Formats: sequence, C-alpha cells, structure tokens
Amino acid sequence: MLMSASAARLVEQVVDNARYPLSDPTGAGWRDIISRVRQDLQTVVCSVLPDFVRPALREALRRECEEIAPRAYYDVETVNAYNTDADPSLPDGHPARMTIERGNAFVARDCIPDELIIHRLYTSPLFQLFVARCFALPQVHELADPLSGLCLNVIAPGRAHPWHFDTNEFTVSMVTQEPEAGGVFEYCPNIRSARAENF
Repeated sequence: MLMSASAARLVEQVVDNARYPLSDPTGAGWRDIISRVRQDLQTVVCSVLPDFVRPALREALRRECEEIAPRAYYDVETVNAYNTDADPSLPDGHPARMTIERGNAFVARDCIPDELIIHRLYTSPLFQLFVARCFALPQVHELADPLSGLCLNVIAPGRAHPWHFDTNEFTVSMVTQEPEAGGVFEYCPNIRSARAENF
C-alpha cells in the first residue's frame, strides 16, 4: 500500500520512528513491530508500546490535552461492570450485582480540534494501517459517530474509570499524562466472547 509523503512526514513528526518505524510499512522494522504486537495479543491479549510518541512531543501532547480537558462531559454514576440494571437472579458477589462509582469524564471528538497531535495521529492513514495490521485486519475505519470516534478520557484526582466491559472489538489507548500516584490499569482477558457473555 502506497502512502503519501505527507502521511509519512506526519508519522515521523509524532511517533518515535526509531523504535516504531511506521513511516515505512514495507520495511523490516515495521514487520518486526507488527509481529511483536500480534504475539502480545495472542499470548496476553494486550500490547504496550512504551514511548510511542517522540520524547520531544510528549510535553506538547500533555499540554494540548490538559487545555481541552475542561470541555469534558462529566458525570458521576453508580454502575456495574456491564452498565446494566442489577440482576437479582445472579448470586451475591457476581460482577453484575456489584456496583462501583464511575467518576470519569470524556472530551468528545467534536470538541477535539483537528490540529491537536492526538487528532492528527488518529486520522493518519499510516497510523490507521498500523492499527489494522496489528489486529490482522485489511483496514480500519474511523468511527462515524462524531462524538465517540476519538475521545479524551479525563480522570480527576480521587476519581476512577472503574471495571467495565468495552462493547467494541478492540481498544487503542494512549496515556497522555502520567499520574502522580495511582493510575493502575488492570485488565482480565478472555472472560467472555462474541458468542457467550459467560455470566
């Protein structure tokens, strides 16, 4: 697949191209990183790409996201992991009967300016190709929903985005600001499938 020179330049400007050579999808470095991510996804169902964004841009990325954070829609709710009503037919202690306070907020895509680093990366054809290849897909498309295609998750001190099940096939997350404390990310792979909720 041929990509324009401008698409390659954008990726080289944003991504640490020495570690993650996204600008050359025909090269050995590209194949190596795709192979590593696929192996991670096969074995532990998650792949972490440390220092993906170039060191020189990390502070700009953090600052841009911090500046738009006040645009977030904020709500505190009591939910279960499924975002459903409690099911009294399930035993005590079942995740569907356990409630947790969700206190995170989201800046929707229509409030994220096009020129921001995160938005430019999200819309990059080379980045999209990279994500597609990592998941062994021929291509991925931007979500048509103008609100949720790309969102900035804002978690204020003392708040959390609690245990939940995503409703999509996969998720690509980027940490734009390290927490001073806490900030633990936990995941539990292979609990359910497309054919069985495995309550």
